[in-house]
Amino acid sequence: MQDTVQLKNREELIETLKGLSRSSMAEIQSAGPVRLKKGSFLFGKLRYDEDRCVGCGACAVTCPASAIEITEKACLRTFSHLHQRCIGCSRCVEACPEEALEFMDELDLSKVLEPTPEEKIRSKLLICQGCKRGFIPELQAERMKRRAEERGLKLPDITLCPVCTQRSKARELFPFLIRQKGAN
Repeated sequence: MQDTVQLKNREELIETLKGLSRSSMAEIQSAGPVRLKKGSFLFGKLRYDEDRCVGCGACAVTCPASAIEITEKACLRTFSHLHQRCIGCSRCVEACPEEALEFMDELDLSKVLEPTPEEKIRSKLLICQGCKRGFIPELQAERMKRRAEERGLKLPDITLCPVCTQRSKARELFPFLIRQKGAN
């Protein structure tokens, strides 16, 4: 119930702010962000630590408001934060296995009134040797391998995406099921 009331109030606030005149908008943009009472559960801003973030996407997956967007183009994964959507729940911070996020109770009116995704971080993706698509952030693969080695485990080189790995294993296990080129 409390979440529902707060979200309704939040939406009303956004609509009220959008109704401001353009002259007021210039003043709002020049004023800068407003610090909110800790735990206000209204708006929030994220700070990514580029040295810690591996680009795994756990933050985006756990965000109930879809305030973190992931886009992938070629071999690059980009994370963007939409300040207008953020409800300040901090689930993204809790989900991050690398402790690469810091949440700030902050309201930046210029970003709420003119919502555009704020690009936060980019991660280079490994390219699958089978399908030639990006599939896992390089840093994530490196840290997985290092952590496995610290535990005395040896991971195979990650050269194939999950789909191509399954296909490769199927060819090894069931070569008689694979059609020969030119065969009916």
